[in-house]
Amino acid sequence: MREARGLAIVLHTHLPWVLNHGAWPHGEDWLFEATVHCYLPLLAMLQRRGRKGAKNQLTITVSPVLAAQWRHPSFPGKLATYLQNRVAAAEEANDLALAGFWRELFADRLRFFDTINSDLAAAFAQLAHDQVIELGTCAATHAYLPLVHDLRSARLSLLLAQAYHHQVFGRKAAGVWLPECAYRPAGPFRHPVTGFFEPFRPGLETLLEEAGFSWTVLDSHLLLGGKPVASSAAQQVSAEIPTSPSLYHPALIARSQVAAFFRDPHTSLQVWSREHGYPGEERYLDFHKRHWPSGLKLWRVTHPKADLADKLPYDPEAIAQAVDSHAHHFLEVVAGLGDARGGVVVAPFDTELFGHWWFEGVAFLEKVLEKAETHPLVHPTTLSQALSVEAPSPVELPEGSWGEGGDHRVWVNPETEHFWRELASVEKQAWEALVQSSAHDGFRSAQAHELLLALASDWPFLVTTQAARDYAERRFALHVQRLRQLITEAGGPLPPWVAEDAAFPDGLLLSVVGEVVSHPTL
Repeated sequence: MREARGLAIVLHTHLPWVLNHGAWPHGEDWLFEATVHCYLPLLAMLQRRGRKGAKNQLTITVSPVLAAQWRHPSFPGKLATYLQNRVAAAEEANDLALAGFWRELFADRLRFFDTINSDLAAAFAQLAHDQVIELGTCAATHAYLPLVHDLRSARLSLLLAQAYHHQVFGRKAAGVWLPECAYRPAGPFRHPVTGFFEPFRPGLETLLEEAGFSWTVLDSHLLLGGKPVASSAAQQVSAEIPTSPSLYHPALIARSQVAAFFRDPHTSLQVWSREHGYPGEERYLDFHKRHWPSGLKLWRVTHPKADLADKLPYDPEAIAQAVDSHAHHFLEVVAGLGDARGGVVVAPFDTELFGHWWFEGVAFLEKVLEKAETHPLVHPTTLSQALSVEAPSPVELPEGSWGEGGDHRVWVNPETEHFWRELASVEKQAWEALVQSSAHDGFRSAQAHELLLALASDWPFLVTTQAARDYAERRFALHVQRLRQLITEAGGPLPPWVAEDAAFPDGLLLSVVGEVVSHPTL
């Protein structure tokens, strides 16, 4: 007889700091597009679920650097202007078949933004307060934690994440998303690029415990071994993917009290796979092709491998059946996982996939949650709720990530090695300055900000994937240059550009820096 199991959808919500750093094609428009097509409709959907009395629907981790952009004084005005411009573009293109559809969608998103008082963070916090969702956090600026040259950089990233989450969302986070699901156990440390060596470095679980976290999410291959399945793999889901009952129960990492949940590759690939996943459905909106000069998307996928010239017109009225069918199939995949009986199936995704990359993705999530209400074998849950009914046992885990190959190759390769060589130098200089500096608080806060922004895993990722190589190279070089200037000119007047990168409150950031400096070792 088949037993019920929990379904823990985990949405990792993150964009790098782009405010004041360009607009289109790379920069603030990333933030505005993700807000309009993902964060706002996701929020509206969860509010609808909440009004129906739904509880513990899913877990959302929000990176502090994204939350800081939501709360930045310039964000509401800039987003409103962006939406007003999109409405105007649709009106000017009124001869296009879908112009009215897009005009109303953008106008509706602007109205909804007004109804939440232009405060995304507060709206998500209310959903967490009402137990509709669980909110978790992430390393402050999404640093690639296993490979920082100074462990204090990782500690600052995690301690600041907890402190800022508490300040923004009103309560401490029980869980944290390790950027790129990248983990490293305790033991000797040698950096793969610079050769920097430490005879012993604590495992990341020790840092998570220090910051007060009780859970995180890791990739399945760290637990089961075998060939890793990349989060964005193109392959078809295969019954040969390693599985085990242990995959569907949390485990304590080494000797810590931090529990790891493990990504289920079967459900993930249903959504992530470029060729065989749901977003490749021919009726869904195509992400890449846009009308010029309006910028409107008017075409459907047609076929996952179709050339842009061969795309057929999109019909918003034709997608309901596909969404319903895919939601049903997704739940049947969960119900059919024999090893998951009595456990929890963890399905983690980048939040931006839903609504932004996959336009119909939020509708899919809503339909999954609706159908799960009456499903005999699947019930939605959050990670903290799942942990509360478990008694996890300890497990030793190897080093790895959820990236291609399951290791560090996406972030460490010949195209990105110069990042790590620069970081080896500037991390050392930054911590020497933060420990010894007699500079005023404005300088010390700015130094910490530039260090954190330079550490973002987004820069090597964008270079490796060629998604925005030039932009990533410029941004990394800029933050390194600014950090070195702040170290060299400490004591003088603050450069005027400091405000551009002031993501976190000075007092909070310096308090955490002080904690790390005063307790340099764990």
